Amino acid sequence: MAGFAKITLVGEHYGNRIINVLRYRFDAYLLEDNNPYDDGLAFLDTCLATVQAPFLNGLPSTYLLQRGELVLYSDNYTVQNASPVLRSIEVNGAGGSLETTGSIICANVHLQCGLQHQINGVLKSPRNRGYIAYGPIGETYTDSYGHFTASFHTDLENFAKVLDDTLTCVAPPTAMIPIRIHEKWLNLPAPLHDTIIYRTYSDVLGYALPRRIATRKSRLPEA
Repeated sequence: MAGFAKITLVGEHYGNRIINVLRYRFDAYLLEDNNPYDDGLAFLDTCLATVQAPFLNGLPSTYLLQRGELVLYSDNYTVQNASPVLRSIEVNGAGGSLETTGSIICANVHLQCGLQHQINGVLKSPRNRGYIAYGPIGETYTDSYGHFTASFHTDLENFAKVLDDTLTCVAPPTAMIPIRIHEKWLNLPAPLHDTIIYRTYSDVLGYALPRRIATRKSRLPEA
């Protein structure tokens, strides 16, 4: 193992902040011998070069992908850069002007995961799975029953195809292997500190596409 990366796609739709998180592990990268900010930007750009276009292709022009953020972690999942590496994007969705039922409407792309590998703790997650909430979805992309049209299904699959791709960063030279992180914490009252029960990772080996719309988890009401 040679560390991990968390890449966050930060977007906005009618004042609503929309977050999508991708995670990777490295097959050959020496964290202690490199600058985590310079290298992190190279990793972030490598990801965006593959993911950005298919990600934006099925989203309405009212969606704005504002930036990408990256955090590097060591093998034991210790943060290596005190603040995230940032790349400003400021590009709208390529799907055109589409009416949407709301920013919360999405398509859940389910990720098929391989075996879990221990990072911290002693247990493993009983739910070895993950998903990406893709949206907002234009109303013209669904029928009266909430099923996706064939054209949107194609856009969705083109995005899903890159989620299990191993990426190649040229400098520093390393493969970026897509993963999902699974973790559980023991919440303790103050002044004690929360304790990690387990943290594992599993490689993303494939995907399964949904047939109908879902709703995105949200901590706040829509603006």
